[in-house]
Amino acid sequence: MNITAFKFTLSLFGLFFTFIPAFSAPGDLDTTFGGTGIRRVGLGSGTNSARSVARQPDGKIVAVGGASIGEYSQFAVVRYNTDGTLDPTFGTRGIVLTSVGSLTSGAQAVALQPDGKIVVAGYASNGISSSFALARYNPDGSLDTSFSDDGKLITPSLRAGDARVMDVALQPDGKIVAVGFATDFTGDGFAVARFNPDGAFDSGFGSGGVAVTFAGTNTNAKANAVAIQPDGKIIAAGESANHFAVVRYNPNGSLDTGFSGDGIVNTSVGSNSDRAYDVALQTDGKIVVAGTAVTFSPPTSFPSYFAVVRYNPDGELDSTFDGDGIVSHIAAGTTSGGHYSLAIQPDGKIVTAGSASYSATSGSVFAVVRYNPNGSLDSTFDGDGIALTPAGGSSSAAFAVALQPDGKIVAAGSNFAESPDAALVRYKTDGSLDEQFGTGGIVSTDSGDAQSAAHAVAIQPDGKIVAAGYNRTSFALARFNVDGTLDATFGTGGIVKTSNALGVNIIHAIALQPDGKIVVAGRSTQLTMYHGFAVARYNPNGSLDTSFDGDGIVITYVGMFESVAKAVAIQADGKIVVAGRDRLDFALIRYNSDGSFDTTFDGDGIVTTDMGNAGDTINDIALQPDGKIVAAGFMAEYDTNSRDSAVARYNPDGSLDTSFSGDGKVVTPIWTSGNDDANGVVIQPDGKIITAGQAFISNTGWVFGLVRYNSDGSLDNTFDSDGIVRTAFSSPHGAFARDVALQPDGKIVAAGNNNLYELADFALVRYNPNGSLDNTFGSFGKSVFNIVVEDNAH
Repeated sequence: MNITAFKFTLSLFGLFFTFIPAFSAPGDLDTTFGGTGIRRVGLGSGTNSARSVARQPDGKIVAVGGASIGEYSQFAVVRYNTDGTLDPTFGTRGIVLTSVGSLTSGAQAVALQPDGKIVVAGYASNGISSSFALARYNPDGSLDTSFSDDGKLITPSLRAGDARVMDVALQPDGKIVAVGFATDFTGDGFAVARFNPDGAFDSGFGSGGVAVTFAGTNTNAKANAVAIQPDGKIIAAGESANHFAVVRYNPNGSLDTGFSGDGIVNTSVGSNSDRAYDVALQTDGKIVVAGTAVTFSPPTSFPSYFAVVRYNPDGELDSTFDGDGIVSHIAAGTTSGGHYSLAIQPDGKIVTAGSASYSATSGSVFAVVRYNPNGSLDSTFDGDGIALTPAGGSSSAAFAVALQPDGKIVAAGSNFAESPDAALVRYKTDGSLDEQFGTGGIVSTDSGDAQSAAHAVAIQPDGKIVAAGYNRTSFALARFNVDGTLDATFGTGGIVKTSNALGVNIIHAIALQPDGKIVVAGRSTQLTMYHGFAVARYNPNGSLDTSFDGDGIVITYVGMFESVAKAVAIQADGKIVVAGRDRLDFALIRYNSDGSFDTTFDGDGIVTTDMGNAGDTINDIALQPDGKIVAAGFMAEYDTNSRDSAVARYNPDGSLDTSFSGDGKVVTPIWTSGNDDANGVVIQPDGKIITAGQAFISNTGWVFGLVRYNSDGSLDNTFDSDGIVRTAFSSPHGAFARDVALQPDGKIVAAGNNNLYELADFALVRYNPNGSLDNTFGSFGKSVFNIVVEDNAH
């Protein structure tokens, strides 16, 4: 066999953890844990982006955007104190997440009412098409039920296809104006909707409260921003056929023919693709629009430029603004840039926020630009009128800007460490970073997560709970106190993250040593895409234990460089057994307590076992009191595209135990279809072995599948008469048992998930010792519950 071991350096990210609490009554959630029995914690790797920002009269800052939770996203609203800390009086520690619609939703814009209520607008998707979506929150972050009955509003389809809100504004009479786009088979159109304060469409506007306009063409016409004039006219700005597009509506939703003759102005700034992202009104009635302009540079370059256009009130270009009404440029030393938001200072200066890139491969940074009223760059702002700020991660961009009464500028957007976090930057009036805001002027907030999960959990003797998994590329652990709060004595605020900067690292299993040290096992994937067994050991305080192979980490390639560790156990002598697979077979490695290979285990510390003709995997292991090792998983047959539950038992020296089924191996079809797994294993005090997994049954789907073996490997016919128990749930996509545990009274608890279309619920089943369902638990032995976001801490 070919074995390679190496070490890697550390970087820190985060993850979500969701796990099963203890029960205070049969089948009920233990509400003494985290308040509800469920604790969900966002730690820093979610796909989060601030798309709009507003400043309250008291100086607090409200930023909105989207937060990914698993495969789906939600409205995210975050409120900060004036110093950049999260405001704990708003929602849950400053963060509110709202599912608007059945699947995916995202916030694009925010507006503040005079009474302190917050209007957020964006979109909601059902997986087929999207619609305008709005939500209104009370000042404390709760949904305002006086708005559309539950605080949330999804409009009927505006046209045949997608529709999304890109910006929102409030009229003095409390009506809400939302602009965006609506699509059908003919193309995209500007879409403007006006709602009464209670969320109903305003029938006095357009057609039933909606006006849709082809802004010069029926291709790519989208409104990205809105402004309301003092006379009640509505200005929408965006793009049409690769031009800046501005449309002005009368208060009743008709086009204002006093604006460029037909209510529509299209302006070419670059030569290829121009997009206006924001609009603002000057006190003299002039209209300022900011965005990006793209010009083709042969042979293949398409650089984008900061672009600002100013119009007179009649729609004509304002020639007092840089001579022709148009400003287009990039920052010195950069290759591209673009504006996404703008604001006008009381002195008439124009402030924009966006992004700039130094090269095609270097990523982007926050870009804040200030112009004089005549369109020239304001050299009193950061020396040249442009402030470029890396806001964290490999890339960052500002999508919104707001002005404080003291002249300070707040830009909001996202940074991209591994997946985006919301980011805010505050600047002084001279363009320097405001060191009194956040850390050196920068705040980063995670509101959700896209790729993270807990795969393993262990309970310490003192009752503290350690959960382990991944956050996208990193090993990640969190330790909780018995009440569900994060344990501040562990890592950083209860969290430890360990990453190999070259690849992906995932924890699949955890074990606790008697001395309090924590051992985790999983996989590390390098840029070559080869998988290796990855084992790390942490001290009780969460630091890596350098007595374990010198730096706390061992990575081992087994067999054909596609090995993954799925289980770990600590022997009484301190040796560590890790099990999983190489490319084709069961694979086990035993390490000495210092992280070296234990050569008394099959001569080199590594054992591989062929359970069938291909594709065998160990999912869990258990240690018998006599030192024997029981491994459970599956045996796959590539020629029949099927697999069966499989168990192997090894002697302490790594050889197969021939007293177990004659050759140390047992393969058990849980059902005749041949699609079975064993995901968990436990050994009873009498030596009997229980595995839990799933099986596929024709006309039923996936079911929990439990098997109990006698100590000699034969099926135990006192367990549901044939040694096999199959438990179905009433769900269209079936249920899967992921692990199994024994109670002191001999009852058996299997845990997993019950799949409902795209979503899944936690599922637990408790069995009597004979395999029958325990009807005193949950509903006839089963407990199914959905975990929602209870709280989210950064």
